[in-house]
Order: sequence, then C-alpha cells, then structure tokens
Amino acid sequence: MTIVALLTLTILTVLLGRWTFGNWFNHLGLYGVAWGLSLTLFQVGLIHYYPLETETWIIIFAAWLAFIIGSAMVPCARYSFHRKEKGVIRVSEPSAGGLSLLCKTLWVLDCILIADAAHQVYIVAKLVGSVSNILAVGNLLYSIRVHEGLPGAIPYLSSLGLTGCLLAGFYTARTGRLELVATLPVLTVVVSSITNMSRALIIMGGILYVSGYFSARQGILLRTMVSGEGKIRRGLLILFVATVLVSGIEVIRSNRGLIESFAGTTTAVQKLGRGAGSFVTPSVIMYITAYPGVLNQYLKQGTENPPIGTYTFAPFWRFLSKLGFETYVPQHYPFYRIPVNANTGSYLRELHADYGVLGVVVGPLLLAFLTSLYWLRLERTQGLVDLVVMGHLYVAVAMSPFALLAQSGSWLVSLILGLLVSLAFTFKGRRLKGRCNNLPVLG
Repeated sequence: MTIVALLTLTILTVLLGRWTFGNWFNHLGLYGVAWGLSLTLFQVGLIHYYPLETETWIIIFAAWLAFIIGSAMVPCARYSFHRKEKGVIRVSEPSAGGLSLLCKTLWVLDCILIADAAHQVYIVAKLVGSVSNILAVGNLLYSIRVHEGLPGAIPYLSSLGLTGCLLAGFYTARTGRLELVATLPVLTVVVSSITNMSRALIIMGGILYVSGYFSARQGILLRTMVSGEGKIRRGLLILFVATVLVSGIEVIRSNRGLIESFAGTTTAVQKLGRGAGSFVTPSVIMYITAYPGVLNQYLKQGTENPPIGTYTFAPFWRFLSKLGFETYVPQHYPFYRIPVNANTGSYLRELHADYGVLGVVVGPLLLAFLTSLYWLRLERTQGLVDLVVMGHLYVAVAMSPFALLAQSGSWLVSLILGLLVSLAFTFKGRRLKGRCNNLPVLG
C-alpha cells in the first residue's frame, strides 16, 4: 500500500510540474522522481532496513508539500500580475556571433581544465609509481584524498569542470551537434574524478550537462517541432554523454574497493554485480536507498545537536578554521546502523540539525521558490548568469535525497566560478553588441 501511495504521489508531482512549467524537464518533477525512486526502492525491501517511524514520514511529506508550494509561488504570482497578457514571451535565437563567443568561452575553460586534469594525473602517477597503477591502488588514493588531499593538487580547480559541463550542454542544444569543445569538459571531469576516486563530481557534472541542454530548449521558439532525424541525433548525443559519465562512475566503483556485502541484503541483491560490467551492484542499491533509513535513525536517537547553521554554512566555517578559529565542521557525518552502516540522511537531516522542524519546511520552500524564480527568468532572458544559478539549484534539487549541497565545497566553488565566467561573457557580449547592434547575445 505504501509503495502504491509513493508511486501515485511521484506521478502526480511530475504531472503537476509539467502543467505548471509547460515542460517535462523541471525541478518539481525532478524532486518527485528523486525522492519517489529512493523511497520506493527503500520500501521494496531489497535491503532489510529498519522500518521508518511516523515522525520520519511526516517530515518527508511535509518537506515534499513545502517544495510543491514553493515551486508554484512564482508561476502563480506571475499569472496573477500578468493574467491579462496573452501568449508566451518569445526568446530570440542567438546569432552566429553569440554562439561563437560561447564557443570561445568554452575553449578557454577547456584549456584550463585539460591543464588541471593533466596535472592531477601527473602528481597521482608520481605518487603511485606510474599511470597504470592509478586504478590498481584506487582505495589508497581515495583514503589519501579524504584524509589529507592529493599532495600538489590545486584545490577546487577541477570544480570549474562543472560549469564547463553546464555550458557544454547548453551549447550542444543550441548547435544541435556534439563538438569537441563541448565534449572536453565532460571528459576532464571524468579524468579528475578517477584520479580522486570520487563519483560526486561526475554525478553533479551529469546533472548540470542535462540541465544546460534542456534549459537551452526553453522558450516558444525552441519548442518548435523537430524532425525525426533531429530527435534521433539529439537522443544519441545525450546517450553518448551518459555513457561516458556512467563508465567513469563504474571505473571508480570497481577500483575503489567498495564493500559489496553488508548486513540486511537479500539474496537477490547479493547476486547483483557478480558479472563483469555489472553497473547495478549491492553498493549502488544501498547508496540510492539508505538515506531515509539514516534520517529515521537520526530523528529516533536525537543525539546530534550542532549550533545553528553548522551544515548550511559548512564551507564558511571550514575556511575560518584554516585562519585559526575553532569552527571546523567534519567532512563526514556520524554513522548510524540501519542495519547497514551509513552516514548520509538527505538534506532534511542537515536542515533539521541546523534549524529543527522549521528548517525541514522553510528549507524546501525556499529552495523551490528560488529555483522557480530562476527557471522563469531563464525562460525570459536566456542569460548565462541565470543559467548558472538555475543549473546549480537543479543539482541541489536532484541530490536533495542524499545531502545538502550548500555544504559542498565543490558545488559552491563551481557556482562562484560559473558566475564569474558568465559575468565576463555577458560583459564581452555587451561590448560586441555595442559595436554591432544586430548581434543578439545569450542574455
């Protein structure tokens, strides 16, 4: 009965998002699919988790409802103030000059990312003896990165690859073809992730690429009918990028020494991943489904009581700790036995720890409100500043069942660097437009 209710709620959320935003790809539907998938698989019982308490269900559904309300606030307000206006705001197609400027911007990012990825491969190869040893000692590299950081690596520079993925997806949708300039950001993110033995950067890069791709197709002009050949070509582009990203994730999983046998797994789950190239393994199932269980145990035990804003502003507190202040926030949370040992309990755990019950309502409401605001702004302006903000908010929405992205240094640095790149692009575009009035730039 619970599974049917979850599937029904998920479908209704997706349909509501389609009706509200006029597009299948939107943050409301993304939230519904992300949470619906995690909760449904949790209830299926592939892993025998401890059952969720009533309080946990109330908090999850209260946050879900708050996200729906926050998503609808901006479209409802726009309709109320402009209900007499007919039609939809038209978005002009960028000229060849605008796309050329975007292409040059991507090439600059590519050069930086290639240099950073090559530098990381060099220092890691020097650390482990050779390039061929990188995969052989994946677990050691992961341990070094977590406890000390890779010696000699430039901190957070690889986060620029996330912005590159966002712009690459946008550029690919605009041109209708996959070019080398839009492929390199994806490849450099995969290479950097393998040297760090971390999958988070690849997952965020994938979400940003898809967000950039579908964001470029907003607006009445870009909703025109596409030929069957065009649809097939665009589908193949997305499939190629997805294959590259999933392959990178599998390389990391299979060489990092992840435990594939743990308490509570059913016989069906234990049989997964035994063959070569098996992407769905017990650890993958656990990573997708464990978060409600951790949230449940966190609420049940009530042993954590951090100061207000500890997790929300974690990067800021960690920065102050490097200046000598005693404000360090650990990178990893306390573990809970559910009966699997896990320590990430969705963004609701961090919001509840920081602000109590008020946080699990206001947090989703504010996240949804801001995402709707920038979704509608982007539909009107097609500006890169709005694209960068909205794309990173989409990552926060998609990964909300797992963690609060505001505390992620990579996510925050990518957002800041992305804004700097987009502002520089906008400034350059306005200068070009001043010289040539018929040059429409991307915002």
